[in-house]
Amino acid sequence: MEKSKPKLLEDHDSKGQWWWIIAIRLIGFILFIAPLFLPLKAYFFESKENLTLNGNDWILLLFGLLLSSGGKQIGMVINNVGIVLTNILQKVTK
Repeated sequence: MEKSKPKLLEDHDSKGQWWWIIAIRLIGFILFIAPLFLPLKAYFFESKENLTLNGNDWILLLFGLLLSSGGKQIGMVINNVGIVLTNILQKVTK
């Protein structure tokens, strides 16, 4: 019986997939918080000058929000791409 090819959004519930999901959500969280750090610091401490968010900051905020909220789907896709590449390498090396 031949193995079927994995679909990109197939959920394997493996430990590797779990680590990919955590990594993508952590990266997204950091990208979301990074542009907000200095404005929040300026808001709470009087010695700091008030800062506004520019266009690049908003793009980074949105990108971080999308990564952290869609971390499970992105992690599943990365895991399944790894499975496909592993299967290809196994066939090539035999």
